Amino acid sequence: MKPFQGEGTALRTETRGASAYFDRLDALDALKQLRALQLLLTTTIEAGGGNILSAAGGSQLAFWAANGHAQSAFDAAVEISRQVAQSEFSAVPIQVFLGTGELGGDFMGPLRQFPIAGKAMAVLDRLAKMKAEPGSHIRLSQHTARAVVSARPLSAIGTIERGESEPLEVYVCSTA
Repeated sequence: MKPFQGEGTALRTETRGASAYFDRLDALDALKQLRALQLLLTTTIEAGGGNILSAAGGSQLAFWAANGHAQSAFDAAVEISRQVAQSEFSAVPIQVFLGTGELGGDFMGPLRQFPIAGKAMAVLDRLAKMKAEPGSHIRLSQHTARAVVSARPLSAIGTIERGESEPLEVYVCSTA
């Protein structure tokens, strides 16, 4: 990865309520399953042109900064949902959050970590902090929703009001 600044789309996956699935396994089997889920998420994001920043269990953080970044990130989110639904993890609710806006990233620290910051990351955090919807779905910011073409309907589900920031209209794409 190279340092950059510009428009981009950030993606975060979370397995909300997955403890019921993993609690029925012994520790080693749970780790094997988490590794398999992480591999599924990682390969799907990378195949869709995404850059993975962090991965822990069913949680991934990635970004796209090339032309068509919002569409590429959305297509990867739909593919993640499709693959999870067809895998042994179909009982694990995967939620994907997409935020589009200004991004910047650069290497820093002795481990050469590559953090990103910017409006897209702030939007992603706001989307993830919303009350969880049941089941698997893709939650998008207004900016992302306007930039993608979807065969699935995108439904406005409300607006997040935050103190110093402008209101954020939120859309959801059901993965069922």
